[in-house]
Formats: sequence, C-alpha cells, structure tokens
Amino acid sequence: MSGHQGEAERLAALAPTDADLVIESTARSTLENVEKSIPFLQEADVLAIASDRFHRRRALSDLRTIRPDLGGRVVEPMCSWHTGWWMDAGGGAYELSRRLRRTST
Repeated sequence: MSGHQGEAERLAALAPTDADLVIESTARSTLENVEKSIPFLQEADVLAIASDRFHRRRALSDLRTIRPDLGGRVVEPMCSWHTGWWMDAGGGAYELSRRLRRTST
C-alpha cells in the first residue's frame, strides 16, 4: 500500500486480514506511488491497482512507462469497492483539472 498522510494505512485497513502487506507512506503523488512501489512488485506474477477508474488508469500508464515488464502483469479489477456516478464524476473532474493546469502553464 502506498500513499501519503495516512492514505497507505487506510488502504491497508481495507485489505483481507491474511494479506501480506508492505506500507510505503512517503509517496506524495501517483507517480511516486508507482516509483516507490516497484521494489516490492518485481517478484509478483500478477499485480493489481486498487483505486478509482481514473487514478488506476494514470498509475498503470506510469508503471507501463517506467517498467513495461511490470505493467504487463497488471490484471483488470474483479470488483469495484465503490460504485456510483459520484466516483466517476469526482475522478473525471480531477483528471480534467490536471490537464487544464498542464495546458495553462
């Protein structure tokens, strides 16, 4: 689990009790989540990204750019832990704001 300001710990609390977890609590962005997680992912046969649809897409793109071999091991989610239009609307609005900020600088 990777995330800043308690995000990793909150995600870890949602994991199955028998899961082997490593908590990385210093990453401050999606790119840092990916970069700092790579050492823990190298031996895994299958990888999964637990996040909303838009954040997952960005993390997967970052992973495929940095380590295409690992990006090829990511599986599609079997279920969604949160569903509803508000999840997609929130993620979509955030991604749009990121793109607008990039084009305005």
